[in-house]
Amino acid sequence: MFSRRYLLPFILSAFLISFTWGDLIVLQGGRTIEGTVVESNPDSIIVEMAMGRVTISRSKVLRIESTPQGDKRRDALQLAATFEQELGDLKRSLSSLHSLNGKFSVLTVKVQREEAAVHRLEDSLAQLQRRRTEAIEALQPYAQYHGRRVPQRIYEQYVSAQTAHQVASARVSEREQELANARRELSLTRQQLSECRKQMQEQARSIRSRRDELVAKGCPIDEMQDIDKTLERYGDGALFQQIPLRREGNSFFLNVRLNDQITEEFILDTGCSTLLLTREVVERLGVRSDAYLGVSTTQIADGSLIEVQNVYLDSVEVNGVRAGRVLAQFALSETGPVPLLLGMSYLERFRFSIDAQRALLTLE
Repeated sequence: MFSRRYLLPFILSAFLISFTWGDLIVLQGGRTIEGTVVESNPDSIIVEMAMGRVTISRSKVLRIESTPQGDKRRDALQLAATFEQELGDLKRSLSSLHSLNGKFSVLTVKVQREEAAVHRLEDSLAQLQRRRTEAIEALQPYAQYHGRRVPQRIYEQYVSAQTAHQVASARVSEREQELANARRELSLTRQQLSECRKQMQEQARSIRSRRDELVAKGCPIDEMQDIDKTLERYGDGALFQQIPLRREGNSFFLNVRLNDQITEEFILDTGCSTLLLTREVVERLGVRSDAYLGVSTTQIADGSLIEVQNVYLDSVEVNGVRAGRVLAQFALSETGPVPLLLGMSYLERFRFSIDAQRALLTLE
């Protein structure tokens, strides 16, 4: 922590003045005091002396003999006081930065908790959708009896299958609404987390700039040790990651590591809602059966709809920036080459931007 006891001698030596106190205060009766007048009031003066600061009544002072050396020392004392005040302001700014970091930690835990809730709902929805599919399949045999009289036993079986289908459909709708609400909450919390990260980044940059200005004015670098140590924790590298991209035409490519097993080059595609994989990549990963979430349809770049299998990946990592349990898809039937696409199920975990001119992806 900074100390005026050490700050003042450093500044005085920077002014290249000897350790004489500069001013001569002549008291009534002829006695003299050597010191530096640092404050003058109508009824008293404050003098800096070797023993510290003393206050002398004006009525006891006959005259004050100022010298250029005393003026330099006053300037040095004023500069020391300015540095002390500005260092104090920096300390308060650091406290504010620590508070933001505490808020950031709380929001990070909240995001993780809400992500886990979304994943549980997605799993539950996938199970309910499978039950609904089974209920639909159970109804198919009764289509042959449409418009015909049937035995009571067949009719009761049909009613039971129809009821099971209605219950399954209602539960799917209910779970879909719960999932939509959970995703909205998660999106809001992620936005709050991104704003907090941005505030931390701006605050750290402001403190760093003010710190550099103080050093440029002559504030001792030793007084910055605690500040520098704290700022190391909040460097830009700790708050965001810049990832170089390979450009080919209008497409950007980057390496992506999946499940800590394989690394492949993907196309960065913000229009893709998930990660698009190939069946070959999924087979190499050996995705567990419990990671499969059912079948859906998705629209690809040419506008056509394809049937895809939804799966969860344990981890997706780009240049050391990791996200866990990421939704991915792969086509059930591949009639041609399928590109590997890195989409929003990974990117939405971060505040991201793409610099097309510099071919950089920034993740915060």
